[in-house]
Amino acid sequence: MLPEKRNLDHNPNDTMKKPAVPALLLQQILEKRGISKRQFAKLLNIQYPAVFEYFRPNYNPKLSTLSKFALTLNCKIRDLIDER
Repeated sequence: MLPEKRNLDHNPNDTMKKPAVPALLLQQILEKRGISKRQFAKLLNIQYPAVFEYFRPNYNPKLSTLSKFALTLNCKIRDLIDER
C-alpha cells in the first residue's frame, strides 16, 4: 500500500498566520503636513490614480519605494512604519 500524498501547500489544520504587513503611517504624515494625495502624487512624479495603491491596507512596499517616500517627505524610513 502506497503512502497517502499530502498537499504541502495547504493544510486546513495549519494555525500559522502569514506575517503581518507593517502599517504605513503615510496618511497620518500627509495629514500633519497638509499634503493631499494629489499633491503627493505630483511630488512623486506619478499619476494621481496610482497613488491610491500606497494607501491600501495590505500594501507592502519595497525598500526602494519607502526610500522614495522618505526622501520626498524629508523624513526617515522608520518614521513611515507603524511597528506596533
